[in-house]
Amino acid sequence: MTIFEFSDIHSHTPGDGRVLSVDVTDPADVARLEPGQYFTAGVHPWNADKPVDWAMLGELLGSPFCVGIGECGLDRRRGPDLDVQEEVLRRQLDMARSSGMPVVLHVVGAIDRVLALRKEYGRGVPWIIHGFRGKAATARQLVAAGIHLSLGKNFNAEVPEAVDPAFIHHETD
Repeated sequence: MTIFEFSDIHSHTPGDGRVLSVDVTDPADVARLEPGQYFTAGVHPWNADKPVDWAMLGELLGSPFCVGIGECGLDRRRGPDLDVQEEVLRRQLDMARSSGMPVVLHVVGAIDRVLALRKEYGRGVPWIIHGFRGKAATARQLVAAGIHLSLGKNFNAEVPEAVDPAFIHHETD
């Protein structure tokens, strides 16, 4: 299965039809994985300054139930220094490029840096910004860069009409 086959591509609650987001820096998060649960695995930007077991992340990415890397990303409002977050994000983007797995991004106040990274890394693997709440103009800019958008409970109602529906996904987070 691919991440795009799910009706809920980003959740923090296990369940059928949901892709569970697992942060490898949090042992309790990893422990929530149940047999047969589809998931993404990565390092949340808020935890980018915590020790990361990169070997464990690599093992999780090799699971037949892992459908992507993340949630990872950049958050200007919370977490360690943005440069620390970007260093950890880059490592995950490199893993995505080598594995061919899509990336689920948490982005707050850093669309500019994400667009620059997308230009640098190219369109080899899909990127998805989860919980997108931005304006339609920003959505068009992201989709033009080949970045998908996942919409949760709160989103700008103009966004789904502003971009190609193939780039719009849904989540419960």
